[in-house]
Formats: sequence, structure tokens, C-alpha cells
Amino acid sequence: MKKVFVIMLTGLMIIGTMGCATENKNEFVVAEHESVEAISEESLDEVTEEESTEVVTEASSVESTNEGKRASKEGNELFQQFLNDELEVDGSTFSEIFAEGIDFAGIPRAYYIDLDDDGEDELLVDGFYYGWEVYDIVDGEIKHIDGGCGTADNVSIKKGNGHYYVAHTDFMHSGRRFMELVRFDEKGEVIETIYIIAIYEGQDDYDENSTFYYYEGDIENAYDDANLITMKQYDDYMDSYVSLEESEFKSAWEE
Repeated sequence: MKKVFVIMLTGLMIIGTMGCATENKNEFVVAEHESVEAISEESLDEVTEEESTEVVTEASSVESTNEGKRASKEGNELFQQFLNDELEVDGSTFSEIFAEGIDFAGIPRAYYIDLDDDGEDELLVDGFYYGWEVYDIVDGEIKHIDGGCGTADNVSIKKGNGHYYVAHTDFMHSGRRFMELVRFDEKGEVIETIYIIAIYEGQDDYDENSTFYYYEGDIENAYDDANLITMKQYDDYMDSYVSLEESEFKSAWEE
């Protein structure tokens, strides 16, 4: 039974690692906030010239506030344009791509960090549901290089072995704990992939009798017997990759 479970799990992970579609992830949602209530003609007739000036000034201030955040001037110019809806990526603006999250929670968190050690920052944007969406600039264009795909594929950023990794994790489903660590080069190409996996079918959590794997390479070979490890080794590997705090990122928005 355990072997059947592993085969099924392998199939699910292969599908997951193929990635989600990055184009037009969400339909554009028009913001419904009104900046200033309309002033009736009757009210305008009653206002003095001085009062009218005060109303216009107040209205302008509110309208400016409701425009939302602006990209930090410290960031890459292309990323600034993308964040400010002045540039499309894969045919959609920033507000269109993250429309659903914006509608529910406002402008998403966005940060800069040099993930690939090339001296240039990449852009992280909170995808609202499944962790970070990761963007890089490749050959003068913004490229979406990675992101979360579902409850079985939540994306965070981890550090270990002197490198940053995009971590794809599934800690939400019973019977397994799955982590894929991906490292990219300056072209947005994958140069290292690590799998750390625990399987404990029919249990609430793993123990010494569970099955553990550690593998560097393609997912198809991750479940080979040659990659079996002990629970202690599993715990040590998991502890060696640390999630970054947001304070370690550089905000992509103006403070």
C-alpha cells in the first residue's frame, strides 16, 4: 500500500512542479471605491468662493490618497513601471494580475531581493492565496519565473547552503510533508533542485517509522530507495533551510 501511495504522490508532485499558468491569473476586477462624493448644484450655489476653494483642495487630497501606493524609486525602473501599471507582463498589468487579492485585501506586499546572487534584485509579490510570485528581468524584459499553484504548492523564500531558494511546500495535506527547493540563475533558469519529503500514511504526523527522502535532481527520481534517509536526517535537512523574515526584504513600495 505504501508503494502505491508513493506512486500516486509522485504523479501529483510531477503535475505540481510543471507550474501554473502565469498569464492572466485573475480576471480584472474594477475597483468600486469612490474618491469623493458628488456635490449637488444646490450646495455649490450656497458655497462662497473661499469655501469652494477649500472643497476642491480637500477633494484633490482624497483623490490622491485613493490612487494607492507608488513603487519605490530605489527599485529597478522596469519593476517600478510594472508596479505602477505602466508596463504589462505577459499581456496584463500589475492590477489585472493581482486583481482578486487587491479587491479583498488592497495593494499586495512587494519586495526586492537578490535571489540569484547576480547583483540585481528580483521582485517578490504576495500572491494572496499561495505565497510569493517571483519576477526577474531577463534580457531587458520582466519575466515571471515562479509562483504558487495551490494548497499543495505554497511558495516561500528560504536560505541555506549560502544561497536563496524558492521553496514549494505542501504541509497542508495529511500523510505527507513535501518541500521542493529551487535555485535560479540570472536568466531565470533552474540550476538546482532539492527535494525533502516525509510520508506517513494514516498518521497525523511523522515518526521514526515513517518514510523519508532527500534528493537533488528531478522529481521523477526523488522516491528511489537510494534516496531514503532517517528521521533525524530529515529534521536536520529541514532545519538547515530557514524562512526569511520580511524585515530582511527591501520594500518595493514607497514608505
